Amino acid sequence: MQIGIKRTLDRIPGGMMIVPLVFSAILVTFAPTTGAFFGSFTGALFTGALPILAVFYVCMGATISIRSLPRVARHGGVLLGSKVAMGIIAGLILGHFLGEAPITSGWFAGLSTLAVVAALNDTNG
Repeated sequence: MQIGIKRTLDRIPGGMMIVPLVFSAILVTFAPTTGAFFGSFTGALFTGALPILAVFYVCMGATISIRSLPRVARHGGVLLGSKVAMGIIAGLILGHFLGEAPITSGWFAGLSTLAVVAALNDTNG
């Protein structure tokens, strides 16, 4: 017996995200203590972002084959290294022109070197 859940979700635009989100919103709205009823792990999934991110990363890691790990690590390392290098370069250049104190007037009032470096390095990519 085959259940066509994936086929049904593919009929809805964005169904892989929208359907679980709507289902969860309805569940939490009408039964907010459901997570605590099923135990500590399920309760943690309902209360915080960290456990759900851990589950997401484990599931994503389970789809990567061992042979592709060096390539994935190389690409991730290049992206991480370039992001950190861009933050350092921007910090050095802006530190030279702006100094340590924030700008006090004009369009960029309140902008500091630290704020720019934090904005450049605090991304999801």
